[in-house]
Amino acid sequence: MKVTGETTVREVTDNYPDTALVFLRHGIQNPFGVEMDIETVWEISVLHHVDPDALIEDLNHEIRREEDTKW
Repeated sequence: MKVTGETTVREVTDNYPDTALVFLRHGIQNPFGVEMDIETVWEISVLHHVDPDALIEDLNHEIRREEDTKW
């Protein structure tokens, strides 16, 4: 999976639960909230005054790490 600004937060956290820590590090306190079903990574970044490019980069890094450790 590759996260983009259009990816919903729910898609990210459902497929890669450890990414919740990435959201927390960026100041997004509840990445499992109900509204995350429809909020995109870009939208949540803007809402929380977070650099969307930095968040996306960190999320993709964590996903690659999780995928590498699956095997």
